[in-house]
Amino acid sequence: MALVKPQQQQQQPQQQEVEQQQLDVEQQQQEVEQQQQEVEQQQQPQQQQQQPQQQQPQQQQAPRHLLPGASAGEVPAAAATSLEHQEGVVGLLGDLASLLTCPDELGYDDVEVAVGGRRFRCHRLILSARCLHFRRLFADSSARQVVLQDADPDAFELLLRYMYTGDMTFPPHLMRAVAELANKLLLPKVVHHVHRRLLAAAQPAGVVADMLWAHQQGFQELLGGLKDWYLRHQAEVLAAAEDSVRQLSVAAPSLMYDLHCATVRQADRRQ
Repeated sequence: MALVKPQQQQQQPQQQEVEQQQLDVEQQQQEVEQQQQEVEQQQQPQQQQQQPQQQQPQQQQAPRHLLPGASAGEVPAAAATSLEHQEGVVGLLGDLASLLTCPDELGYDDVEVAVGGRRFRCHRLILSARCLHFRRLFADSSARQVVLQDADPDAFELLLRYMYTGDMTFPPHLMRAVAELANKLLLPKVVHHVHRRLLAAAQPAGVVADMLWAHQQGFQELLGGLKDWYLRHQAEVLAAAEDSVRQLSVAAPSLMYDLHCATVRQADRRQ
């Protein structure tokens, strides 16, 4: 019995060493796993950055039916339908325009509009559908002739083309006349379109006259835009049209006062 105890005492340190080695191995494995996780986390942002770069060439590639050499049979059904729709719209607009250009051949016109000595053969249905003024007028009257007082016949011809076809290609020298008549006929889309074109075409030599006209017609939105343009280019306006600025103080003193106040406020903000 006295001999066994020393052997047991010798075995205990050996077991402790083995257990310690196992713990060291497990700790090393944990450190390796942790390092692998850190590497994976660092690689993820790089992969995310590379993916959009790989996708960009695919997104920029043109559809097959638009590439050179693509046959007609490769055109998608949606694209073909869109082309057919556009062709149909063009044909429809052409037919509607012919109602104005060839009234004698097609007939069916049922109302005549007299403007400044000129007479326009029209169709009640189209005028009523496209113009609130005529819709209200025809609701209370069945007369075959309508007279528009104080209207420019050239401007009405352009508006008639718009009502039949949607065309808003108005020449610059008729812009004001078109806007005035469109406002009278309750065509707000045309009024807004002309106002945008007038504002985009503003020049130092003519902006004062445009402001005075907008003020007289009550076009407040356009007037506000022209005022802002005038304040941004005031020195250029004075150099190009000093007399028009002087005349504005006589023709529209309230407008001139508003511009003066805006100029003072602008100077205060700069200080």
